[in-house]
Amino acid sequence: MMKIIGIDQSFSSSALCVIDESALILDFSVYRSQKELDVYEKCYLVAKNISDYVIKYEPNVIILEGLSFGNLGNRTRDLAGLQFVIITHLRYQLNFNNIIIVPPPTLKKFATGSGRADKTLMIKNLPDNVSELFNTAGFKKTTGLSDLADAYWLACYGIPRI
Repeated sequence: MMKIIGIDQSFSSSALCVIDESALILDFSVYRSQKELDVYEKCYLVAKNISDYVIKYEPNVIILEGLSFGNLGNRTRDLAGLQFVIITHLRYQLNFNNIIIVPPPTLKKFATGSGRADKTLMIKNLPDNVSELFNTAGFKKTTGLSDLADAYWLACYGIPRI
């Protein structure tokens, strides 16, 4: 069985979705960082959480959301650092190199047909069974549903690439 992990990484709410080659969800989660931690500890803990999933599921490919170059400020630098820490951890701690980075507009176009789709449309375009699964698990737009939607679409983006 082929396994793909889609990761929507962030400092506040990182979502992971593990699927097989038929887009069947095997597992999903949202990891929430503690607000009082500094940026370095948050980076480490997000990377460790992701590594735990990689060890558990032994995926064939990992798909990460790329950086948004339309945003400005220190937050974008921190997110670039987070992505760097995650990839470095995967490559050098776990010896995992099959990592694909998908630019946000490419992911949005894949999921909705529009590279400018907002979070609401990304959620709306989820298959009914996936939407129901995430909702039944208690996720709402304000509590990680949009992050899970992105992680699911990222994982699906990897299907034709395995």
